[in-house]
Amino acid sequence: MRALLERSMELQRARDVAHLMSTGVWTHDHPLMGPELEELGLPVKIGVPAEERALMDLYPQPRGRQGSVETFPERPVVPGLPPGRDTPRRRPRETPAGRR
Repeated sequence: MRALLERSMELQRARDVAHLMSTGVWTHDHPLMGPELEELGLPVKIGVPAEERALMDLYPQPRGRQGSVETFPERPVVPGLPPGRDTPRRRPRETPAGRR
């Protein structure tokens, strides 16, 4: 990370920012917004170029959050036979084509 930061800021500042961003000050679920990044001295561009926006419009994303796991409030299903069945059914014998 430090090597990337050195492209846009002085060496000591790049070391400080790299240390700050990699020591758990922020967690993965805390997005750093433009003003915070500018305060750290990072070059920030706001907005999306028209070509990129046109591409993104071709693949719309769902709004809001969707659960990653579906849950059912019913009682758990125990593997085995359906309720009321004590023994498995026998499969009918297959007959050669044309014979009954």
